[in-house]
Amino acid sequence: MLFEKKEYKERLKKVKESMQKQGIDLLVSHDPANMNYLTGYDAWSFYYAQCVLVHINEDEPICFLRAQDSSGGYIKTYLQHKNIIAYDEKYIHTWPLHPYQYLVEIIKQKKWDKSNIGLEMDSHYFTAFCYETIKKGLPNAKIKDGERLVNWARIVKSESEIKLMKSAARISERAMKKAFEVINPGTRQCDAVADIQKALFNGTPEFGGDYASIATLLPTGKGTSASHLTATEDKFVNGEATIIEISGVHKRYHCPMARTVLLGEKNQKKNRYNESN
Repeated sequence: MLFEKKEYKERLKKVKESMQKQGIDLLVSHDPANMNYLTGYDAWSFYYAQCVLVHINEDEPICFLRAQDSSGGYIKTYLQHKNIIAYDEKYIHTWPLHPYQYLVEIIKQKKWDKSNIGLEMDSHYFTAFCYETIKKGLPNAKIKDGERLVNWARIVKSESEIKLMKSAARISERAMKKAFEVINPGTRQCDAVADIQKALFNGTPEFGGDYASIATLLPTGKGTSASHLTATEDKFVNGEATIIEISGVHKRYHCPMARTVLLGEKNQKKNRYNESN
């Protein structure tokens, strides 16, 4: 558990207050960052169905996880074991079975099936099939969009969170310095990224780095016209610019940084463009 239980309780209180204002009795939070915010759950398991249930009258959320990931719930969250519910592996890639069919049964068992239920409609990992399964399985519920309710609660950071973000900023600084060192004419882009990634994970002597929610972005040359290109095995060329976009991460808290490097002198085409603008 990354933070004290008190902090998670304060977060839950904020979320419940927003739920009450929006007339939501039960919130189904599928966004992995929101799940982490509400419970502390933290694992690379969001590629398949999982969620947190927050009921307005319950003291703790419920963490709904795949069976093989449920131990992560015991390790990472502050929740009582009874509030970590695992669904069977039979629901994995066995169409037409789907984990949300079991989720619907849980909601029915708890007699929440006639509630006002808020869903994170725009969550990246909340699929159309998840939505249709809930809608079909709970015909007596009133389904509505939670409108990024937890995301808005997350915007105001606690002192503990800000401390972690400051550590992430230190890591970003070190990794960017490394990028300036290794991006040179004749160096392969992938080799430069290998050194940058090493710096991001090495962190500082005081705290280590972590994987980021963003890849190391490195558009170079004509690729700078497209912001989000990643490295290739091509070599850097004298006279061309490279955009570096990275993020230091500490305990999943990010502090991104972007800079532009120009190797050698600007060519005449770039000079004319700068003069005309």
